[in-house]
Amino acid sequence: MLWREVATPSGSRAIEDVRTNLGRLAVPGQMRAKHGRTVEHRLASKTLACLAIALLIPAATAAGKQPATDVRQPGLEELDPTDAIRLTTQWLEQGNPRLLAWAVYWIERDDQFQRVPQLLDIVARYNSDGGNPSSFSSWTDNDAALLAVLDALICLHADVPVNEAEALYGKFPVQALVLLSRSDEDTGEALLRILDSTKSFILWLATADLLAAKPPAGFAFRLLKLISVDATIRVLDPGQGAVGEGWGGSCGSPLEDPRRNWPPVGAYRLTPRQSPGSELFAGGENPVYLIRTLSRGYSKTLTSYDCAESMRFFTLSDLSRDLIGQLLGFKREEFFLQLNPTLDLMWTTAKSYTDAATAFVREQEEMFRSTVERLEAQGLLSEPEAELARPKIGLHILDQRKEKTALPDLVSANPAIDVTYRAVDLEPAY
Repeated sequence: MLWREVATPSGSRAIEDVRTNLGRLAVPGQMRAKHGRTVEHRLASKTLACLAIALLIPAATAAGKQPATDVRQPGLEELDPTDAIRLTTQWLEQGNPRLLAWAVYWIERDDQFQRVPQLLDIVARYNSDGGNPSSFSSWTDNDAALLAVLDALICLHADVPVNEAEALYGKFPVQALVLLSRSDEDTGEALLRILDSTKSFILWLATADLLAAKPPAGFAFRLLKLISVDATIRVLDPGQGAVGEGWGGSCGSPLEDPRRNWPPVGAYRLTPRQSPGSELFAGGENPVYLIRTLSRGYSKTLTSYDCAESMRFFTLSDLSRDLIGQLLGFKREEFFLQLNPTLDLMWTTAKSYTDAATAFVREQEEMFRSTVERLEAQGLLSEPEAELARPKIGLHILDQRKEKTALPDLVSANPAIDVTYRAVDLEPAY
C-alpha cells in the first residue's frame, strides 16, 4: 500500500475526534450573536460541521454508500494554520488519498517545510510499490494524490533524490523534469535516459535545454545522430521562377477528469512560448517556459505539456541543429549548418548540371564535417564519436522545366546520400 490503512472515524466519534483535535476557535471580544450564542460558538460549530463531513464521506464510501450531494468544503481551504497543522498530522497517516491531498494542500499553503521528509517518504513508497508504469494506461486516486505531493515539493523547493525524480517521469513527466532541474546532484545520466525515451517534442526540447547548460559525455553525439539534411535542387529553364512547398499540422487538447471534494492542485505545462504567468524553465536558442495553474481536475492531463504550440517546431533535426550551434557559441540565425538548403539551377548542359549539383552536395558535407571538428576540438565529442558521425543527406531533384528532357544521374561517393527525382508542372495541362 502507498499509505498505511487505518479506520476512518464515523458518526459521533468523528465529530468528537475533530472536537478533541481542534478545540474551540478564539474570537476576540466574545461578541454576542442572536439567541444568546456567541460568534465564537457559531464559527466553531460551522468549522466542526465541515470537518466532520470531510471525515464522514470516506467512511460512507467505504460502506458502499455514496454522499447525496457534491459537498463543497470551503472550511477546509480556509482552515486556520494552527488547526491545519494539527489535522495534517492525522491525515498524513490516513489510508485515504483524498485526505492526504488535503493534508498536502495545507503543507504547501502554510509553508510547513518540516513536513518535506514525510513527503519524500511518500514519493519513495509510491515508486517502490510500482505505482508508476511508463504509460497512462491506469490512473488511480493514489496517482491523483501524488499530484498534490509533487506540487507541494515543487512549491517548497524541496531537493528530491535524482533516482526518485527520474522514476516519476512515466506518469508525471513535467513534474519530474522540474524536480530534476532543481536538484543539487548530477542529473546528466538521468536526463540522457529521458532524452532517449521521450516521444514529445516539447519534453525532448526541455530535457535537451537542461542538458545543454552542462553537456555530459554523449550528448552532442546524440544530437548529431538526429540531424538530417534535406537539400533541394530546383532545375529551371533560363529566366523561370521557382515554386516552393510547405505543410501544416495541429493536435487536440485532452479533457480533464474532475474529482469531487479534493483541494485545488497545481497543474504544470511546458510551452515554447512566453506568456503572462509563465516563467523560464530552460534557456537556449529555443527556450522552454513553465506555467502553473490551479485546477481541481486531478487528471493525468495535469502532468501534460502544450501540444499545439509545440507544432511550430518541424522536427527533432531542427532542434538538434540549433542546440549544436548553441554548444559551439552560434546564434540560431548565424550557425552555418543548414538543414534545408536549396539550389536553383538553370538548365544549360548536362555537364554544367552535374558539376553544379556535385559541388552543392559537397558543400553540405563540408559544413557537417566542420561542425564535427569544432565539437571535437571543444571536448564535446570524443574521437570515436567523431569518426562515427556521418551526415544523412537527402537530395531532392525537382524538375520544373517546361520540357522534361532526361536529367543525368547524380552519382555520389557517399552511399548514404539518397537522391529522388520529381517532375513539377507549373502550368495545368489541357
